Amino acid sequence: MPDFKYFEDYEIGQKQITSGRTMTEADIRLFIGCSDNTHPVHVDAEYCEKHPSVHGCILQGDLILGVADGFFCKGDYSFESAFNSLWDG
Repeated sequence: MPDFKYFEDYEIGQKQITSGRTMTEADIRLFIGCSDNTHPVHVDAEYCEKHPSVHGCILQGDLILGVADGFFCKGDYSFESAFNSLWDG
């Protein structure tokens, strides 16, 4: 496991690599059930199509942060590349 770092130990632009994870429709729906965040931008594709700044349903930021936190808790990361999360829903 890498050495523990404080926030100020990181440099601007520094990236981390993790084991990766695909966010599924089930992940998103389960999180919606737990958070009760049913804003149309997260659950209604037709609503999103009517708004030019939105290209499909958007993952909740808290869900992404929770998954990222899980990577760091497992300690399976290095500093070579970035974690990316996309959902094509």
